[in-house]
Amino acid sequence: SHLLWSLLLYHLLWSLLSHLLWNLLSHLLWSLLYHLLWSLLSHLLWSLLYHLLWSLLLCHLLWSLLYLLLWSLQYFLRSWSLKLALLTVTVQETVSRVFLT
Repeated sequence: SHLLWSLLLYHLLWSLLSHLLWNLLSHLLWSLLYHLLWSLLSHLLWSLLYHLLWSLLLCHLLWSLLYLLLWSLQYFLRSWSLKLALLTVTVQETVSRVFLT
């Protein structure tokens, strides 16, 4: 009878202990998995944000350079068209003076 109670008590303690250890191990594994997934996700999100910001900055710089180039080209063409207009007027005046006198 004493042996039976001892075996029963041993079995109950072992079941309780194994159950507690299994719960603890399961909790630790889930926490580790959660931590790893959260670290991976946050790293991916930060990396995505970093690349997105660099892409936006690069696009902004390229658009600014294109705008500056187009503005310079427009200024250059206006300057040359003004010079060409002045040259045309000068040639017309010279021709008219030569032929009128």
